Amino acid sequence: MQTLTYGFKKPQTGDQGTALFTALADNITRLDAHDHDGVDSPRLTSAAINKVTQTIAAGSWVATSQGNYRQVVTLPGTLLYSEISIAMKNSSGHYVSATIEAINATTYYVYSNNVSEAFTAVYS
Repeated sequence: MQTLTYGFKKPQTGDQGTALFTALADNITRLDAHDHDGVDSPRLTSAAINKVTQTIAAGSWVATSQGNYRQVVTLPGTLLYSEISIAMKNSSGHYVSATIEAINATTYYVYSNNVSEAFTAVYS
């Protein structure tokens, strides 16, 4: 039996019976518990994370209070609020600290103090 980089076992010619099935069971257990941290499997890089973007138009703001505005944003596709990170970019492409607030699993509020502000939401 050959032990590979992250502890998985690769059967060799002649490996059979109990040793083979024990290694198979160990490999399945390792696969179930791995977390891509670089110790038990290769580390995932940021390039491996899919990002989805969505335009948040300037024309949809609704006044709230004290000169602030908000709008409801519905997440695209099958994205769920509890499973993603949301970052906001302004029209210049710079990340900004916009306040967001969950409404339910697929919608949220985004707030601004500038009614002419447009954002691009970046979901990952």
